[in-house]
Amino acid sequence: MTNPARPNASDLDCLPFPARDTLPLVLTAGNAPLIYSSRGCNCRCEFCSVHKFYRSSGNGQWRGRSPKNVVDEMEEIANQFGIEEFAFADEQFMGHGRTGVDRALGIAEELLKRRLAFHWYVETRSSDVSLPVFAKLRKSGLRAVFMGLESGYIAGLMREGLELRERAEHARQQEIELGKKRQEVADLGRQIELEEKKVRDLDLWVNNWVRAQQIREFTLTLENLWKKQAVDLSADAPKGQQIIWMRQQADRLDPILPSPPSILDRKAELSRW
Repeated sequence: MTNPARPNASDLDCLPFPARDTLPLVLTAGNAPLIYSSRGCNCRCEFCSVHKFYRSSGNGQWRGRSPKNVVDEMEEIANQFGIEEFAFADEQFMGHGRTGVDRALGIAEELLKRRLAFHWYVETRSSDVSLPVFAKLRKSGLRAVFMGLESGYIAGLMREGLELRERAEHARQQEIELGKKRQEVADLGRQIELEEKKVRDLDLWVNNWVRAQQIREFTLTLENLWKKQAVDLSADAPKGQQIIWMRQQADRLDPILPSPPSILDRKAELSRW
């Protein structure tokens, strides 16, 4: 069972200020209290998850608290804990368009009107920094601005995601080409191995054929010698059987002729025991 996504709050001023019971630990560690004066972001920077997170529910665009509501929280914390330094944790403090700029200037004006000598820090996009606006913010206590410097212009920020996809696609294509190359090398290796085996077989056949001719010549020479010596070379005589056996061995080596049976054919039987 899945419940539908809960819409994001449109009026952030209606939300209570967050509990600050653990703030003493933050201050002990030397850190400033965080202020969230807005939520969401209208940009689509590919490396950032903020817009995806907030847009998973309805009304996920950038929404800012009113200047009075923001400064009320800062003044309450200052009165309770005696501090004068704050860090805004908004994903995009300057918001979007004229509405965001007017709100930021409104916070500065509210601080000046109440004569609150606070120091504060914000995070924003480099494309939203302008001298006239930030001069007024500095006058009200702004002391540091943290910007993502992936790019100084919006198109560059949006381009980063495209470049990431292009690099990923390039890497994928390289992997495909590398896979093809591996397959080509493997196929080439198998072809070479097969060719080398054929060469070895040919060398073996030629060597055996030459050896068979040598045995036949030797057998004939020996047979003629024994005949001159009046040796009995009949099929039943020992020398005659030896001549027959020698010719059979030559035939066994000769790759052109069928191999006659031999006791050596049964050698594999020994491995069964």
